[in-house]
Amino acid sequence: MAIDKAPETTNWALTNLAFARLLDWLDPERERAGQAYERLRQKLRLFFEHRGCPFADDLADKTLDRVARKLATGTEVPPADSASYCYGVAHNILKEYWRNPARETLSLDSQPNNDNPATNATVPPLVESELQETEINLAHLDTCLQRLSPEDRKLILKYYQGDHRGRINNRHELAAELGLSPGSLRIRALRIREQLHDWMRRATSGGNIK
Repeated sequence: MAIDKAPETTNWALTNLAFARLLDWLDPERERAGQAYERLRQKLRLFFEHRGCPFADDLADKTLDRVARKLATGTEVPPADSASYCYGVAHNILKEYWRNPARETLSLDSQPNNDNPATNATVPPLVESELQETEINLAHLDTCLQRLSPEDRKLILKYYQGDHRGRINNRHELAAELGLSPGSLRIRALRIREQLHDWMRRATSGGNIK
């Protein structure tokens, strides 16, 4: 069974469709698949934790995201080999992590935005049209956030709030507050994010999000 050893070179966000494909791969019955996902995520977290990685939760999620991407793009892996395949991907991600000189200061799901003039003085300011587009998108996002229930709005804002260790701590607090496991919290946040993305696509294309 071949494991793709090449690191990811493009930004890719886990979608509901890719996540559903991952769950189906783990088990065709959804409840058992969710339980298998939780167990696998916990084992991957311990894999990274025992190797001295401070961002073990992030690395476990990154491993499962990459596996989901491979499955979504057509990689064929027998379900019986799911654990060994995931560990193979985890080994590759561990190597990438130790090769990254910024590993102690960067959370894996919060990379710096080099296109943001507020955080990178060497980037020229956005032209006026780009600023206007950014303001419009922020307005659309605010409108879409207001459409969420208060509980979902609080969850999604806190889930992505903070940077590095603060974000990880926020997610642990959220999971404890809601009585959810970290994996279940991630699934719920993904569903909310996908709903926001759907509303944003319709809003920016002139569609009705009501």
